[in-house]
Amino acid sequence: MSLLLRTSLLLVLGVLPFAVPAAKDQSATADQGRKVSVSQEGQDVVHFCAELEDARFVGSNNRIEVDGPCNSVSIVGTGNTANVLGLATQISVDGNDNKVSWAAGDRPKPTTTINGRGNVVERQKTE
Repeated sequence: MSLLLRTSLLLVLGVLPFAVPAAKDQSATADQGRKVSVSQEGQDVVHFCAELEDARFVGSNNRIEVDGPCNSVSIVGTGNTANVLGLATQISVDGNDNKVSWAAGDRPKPTTTINGRGNVVERQKTE
C-alpha cells in the first residue's frame, strides 16, 4: 500500500492525531461548531485547532499540546498532561489526575470546568 494511500486512509478513519485546518476562504461562521475528537493512549499528541474549533482528547497517560484559535479544549481520561498554547476560551477536564496548563499571553483566563479527582488546571508558569 502506498504511503499516500495509507496516510489518506488514516486521515479518513481519524487515526492521525491532528486535523487539517479549514480553507482560508471559509468564513468564521462556516467554522462555528466544528468539533474534532482524538482518542489515544500513552501518546504524544500535537494538535493545531482550526478557527473556533472544539477539540476533545480522550484517553489516558497522554502528553497533549494544543495550539491555534480553539473555541474549547476538553480532556477526558486519566493521567493526561496537556499544554494549551492557543486561544481557547473554555477548558474542561473529566476524569482523574489530569494536569492542564494554559498560556497566559494577552488574553483573559479561559472558563474552566473540572469533574473528577486530582485534576489541576493552571496558568503556565513563566521562566
